[in-house]
Amino acid sequence: MNSAKPNDLKVALLVGTLNSGGAEKMMVQLANALHKAGAAVELLLVNKTGPFLDDLLPGVQIRNLNAVKGVKSVVTDIRKVLKKNLFDAVISTQPHVNSVLGYASLGLTERPLIIMREASTPSRKYSGINPVSTFFYKTGYRFADHYVAVSEGVKKDMTAAYNLPESSITAIHNPVIDDSITERCKEPTGDSWFDDPEKPVILAVGRIVPLKNHKMLIEAFAKVREHKDARLVILGDKQLDPDHTEVLNDLIMDLNLSNHVKLPGFVSNPFSYLSRAFLFVLSSDYEGLPGTLIQALGCGCPVVSTDCPNGPAEILEAGKWGILTPPRDAEKMAESILTAMNSNHDSERLKSRATDFSSEKSASRYITLIRQLMDEQNKS
Repeated sequence: MNSAKPNDLKVALLVGTLNSGGAEKMMVQLANALHKAGAAVELLLVNKTGPFLDDLLPGVQIRNLNAVKGVKSVVTDIRKVLKKNLFDAVISTQPHVNSVLGYASLGLTERPLIIMREASTPSRKYSGINPVSTFFYKTGYRFADHYVAVSEGVKKDMTAAYNLPESSITAIHNPVIDDSITERCKEPTGDSWFDDPEKPVILAVGRIVPLKNHKMLIEAFAKVREHKDARLVILGDKQLDPDHTEVLNDLIMDLNLSNHVKLPGFVSNPFSYLSRAFLFVLSSDYEGLPGTLIQALGCGCPVVSTDCPNGPAEILEAGKWGILTPPRDAEKMAESILTAMNSNHDSERLKSRATDFSSEKSASRYITLIRQLMDEQNKS
């Protein structure tokens, strides 16, 4: 392993693509934050594609592995990168990428530290995956030097799901809030719904996939409209599961909400929407540390969230900064939304909580962890 001075770390971040997921967005934020902190950063992309490419700072290097058939097809290329030992640490994310990185490292006596980041709740994430894939993922994870969980809840879940000692996992919050948020909030949405004070907009942000449970949110919103003339906007990539998008569109029509609910798709700047929304709602069945919930607080937007595993209760400190409501319960969700809409909120207070999830704090913790692991390895 390389020996580096504290201000001369060389770090690689391995991720599939820079498409519209939360893990991809957080890796871009982390790359930028580590670069700002003085580390030399290279982003290893299985495929160089996705809208978040535009968010990378110029000083972050990109290496395109150019996979033809997914990350498994570039395991040899990843191994070559590790064998050159150019970095002090390689940080990876996403279960399939983490596992392939682990397998690529087998038998190498000289290589960078391997740190695998877990962004979700593995016990829930694996519940719908076939046993062969589950075995592949869990075995690949065994070859890391250390693990990062994005929340304390995820850390606890990892110890059981992967049968790992607690000492091998460090909880580090995602690098969500940076100094660009003020300007990004000022950018226009181009959506006239956000300009009508007579019809407040409830906003959700997240991939249009079943685990986000937008179905329950739409059902809850129908109940809200019995009391409030509001609108619902759900931002998020609709291409990941077109069949599920169709299910939601059918539900909107069945509930006669076509003029009150819309799904515009993915947007590159959710802050402009969050800063103008009346309320942000997270309806997920499970998470890891939902960045959109933190982004909403950073924009001063009041929040309602399911108390799902894991992250929301940790972010909102058991309800101190927003309302927590039971998962998969449209009736309770509707009640919580109405309570929030009828309450007064201190935007500056909410923004103050979001600063606890700054890019600078996250990068500092990663750098401290890497230095600590390097020192331990050098001593051994």
